[in-house]
Amino acid sequence: MKSLLLNSNFNIDPLLISAIYGGVLAGIGIGLVIWRNASTGGTDIIAMIINKYFHVSTGKGLLLVDTLVTMSAFLINPIVPMFGVITIFVTSKMIDTVVEGFEATRTVLVISEKYDKIKEMIFEKLDRGVTFLNGEGGYTSKERKILMVVLTRREIGELRRIIKNIDDKAFVSIFPNSETLGYGFKRLR
Repeated sequence: MKSLLLNSNFNIDPLLISAIYGGVLAGIGIGLVIWRNASTGGTDIIAMIINKYFHVSTGKGLLLVDTLVTMSAFLINPIVPMFGVITIFVTSKMIDTVVEGFEATRTVLVISEKYDKIKEMIFEKLDRGVTFLNGEGGYTSKERKILMVVLTRREIGELRRIIKNIDDKAFVSIFPNSETLGYGFKRLR
């Protein structure tokens, strides 16, 4: 195994590896600080203000602020800031992952004439509960059943396959959840 690694023909720039690993480690650290409603005293304060008033995730706010600062270095050297932007991107993704949780869930709304078949397949294939919401078409004024289901990110692909196989004309809307509590997810405390 050791000789395999020594004889590899991969030529990876050490700055790129540093940018990625640095972004992961910084993102985890800053994410833990923000998760506890604290601050590092840097640009994350601005990102938290953006989050409060504009409802943008803290990671995306930090991505915006730090990228603007890093882009100013393009006037001095156009190559090095590229690695900085990579680090900032990885950091922002890690912050959002830590703050929102590794098991982020999605709420899915499905509007379909074949809602009963879709419901049965969700029970059978995904072992998830389904809630019916009463809706009315704005254009047709026709009453409709709207199917609502909460899933993990990993289950979204299977749900898409189920819906496509039953009704490829269904209307599907997927919303990210910041937290899901209750049966089948985290316990309510």
